Amino acid sequence: MNKKYYKSIDETLYHEILDNGLDVYIIKKEGFANKCAYFASKFGSFNTGDTLVYNGVETKIIGGLAHFLEHRVFDYKKGNVIDLYYKLGADCNAFTTYDRTVYYFNCNDKFEECLELLLDFPTSFTMTKEAVENEKDIIVNELLMYKDDPDDKLFKGLMASLYKDHPLTLDVGGEPNEVRETTYELLKQVHESFYSPNNMVLVICGDVDVEKTMDLVKSKEFTTRELNLKKKEIDKSLSVVCESKIIEDDVNNKKLLLGYKMKPMDDLTNDDRLKVFISMDVLSSLLFSNSSEFYNMMINEKYVSSLGVDIFDYEDAFAFIIECDLLKEESLVIKKINERIENTLNIINDEKLDSVKRKEISSIINGCDSINRIARNYLTYVLDGNDFFTLIDVLKSITMEDLKRAYNEYLKGSEYAYSLLRSKSND
Repeated sequence: MNKKYYKSIDETLYHEILDNGLDVYIIKKEGFANKCAYFASKFGSFNTGDTLVYNGVETKIIGGLAHFLEHRVFDYKKGNVIDLYYKLGADCNAFTTYDRTVYYFNCNDKFEECLELLLDFPTSFTMTKEAVENEKDIIVNELLMYKDDPDDKLFKGLMASLYKDHPLTLDVGGEPNEVRETTYELLKQVHESFYSPNNMVLVICGDVDVEKTMDLVKSKEFTTRELNLKKKEIDKSLSVVCESKIIEDDVNNKKLLLGYKMKPMDDLTNDDRLKVFISMDVLSSLLFSNSSEFYNMMINEKYVSSLGVDIFDYEDAFAFIIECDLLKEESLVIKKINERIENTLNIINDEKLDSVKRKEISSIINGCDSINRIARNYLTYVLDGNDFFTLIDVLKSITMEDLKRAYNEYLKGSEYAYSLLRSKSND
């Protein structure tokens, strides 16, 4: 087991890759009463369309399988998992995203019992064929509820405008017809393939006995299976699919999602990719944060009532996304935003860069006071091939040249599209 102390963030990490391939991280937080653990499989909606080779037979992965599994593994051989954690005085939950499914718990006491349960229930395939059939209507109703959500429609509209034949355009939960086509046998195949320890990561955080905890994890007998997966082809064009998508719904205000389709960073090393991502994040703060002169102008002159930025970095996708609640016509707001981006190199300077870096470093350090936040952040970064505890060092290393390089190579000249949500009564 490797031990590493990070001086810049004052955190100690223990790490070991077990013989079965499970990647285990323990973040020791002395003096904290709360403890948590996050157990993740590298299986999400991005696998839709991939071909799984299972016992020599090729099977195409349909949408929603990762999400379906998340639902079903909670009905465990020893009882409903939520009830079992409740009896232990703990709570648990799970979520599925584009590239991962994560199960986690929080507790103050009975940590070992909670951890044993977490190691067992996701990796145990104890569901019945009847339970699979009964779950379909539940999941379909959940999907239909999300499809009726205006914000979800807005986001899907932007993804469809930016990308063609890309998993970002798909619902994480799949389509209703795919849910109904899901079989017990198909779930068993993907479970055995993706929930093998060599495709999973465990992050534990709290004031735990490190040696005892690692021994507990090692005592778990997992079934290991090599994942044999043929990846689908993804359209890598840098052109947008269409200029805009207009969504009309029962809303009072207009909302805009404006996305700039940047070239993916798949040719970069993990370290270089992280540096570009952080540089772009710093740029977004310099250009559009609520402390910028642009933000205050847009609010005070009543172009928008809110404005925020998000940066997407996924497989074969890198996008700079701006979200606004509109008070003026979208064409006027888009023009202002484009002018701001085009003038980037005249706006940024060393003084502003240093100010943003200080704020972001302070935010990272403050976030480490939350057991769950630090565990989830660490898991997020490690699944992307990075070390969250080096983030402060990366931030400190960012220079004006890094910002200029990131802008010139990725954001400058990139094509954009937008999605607009407006009232059905809008003319």
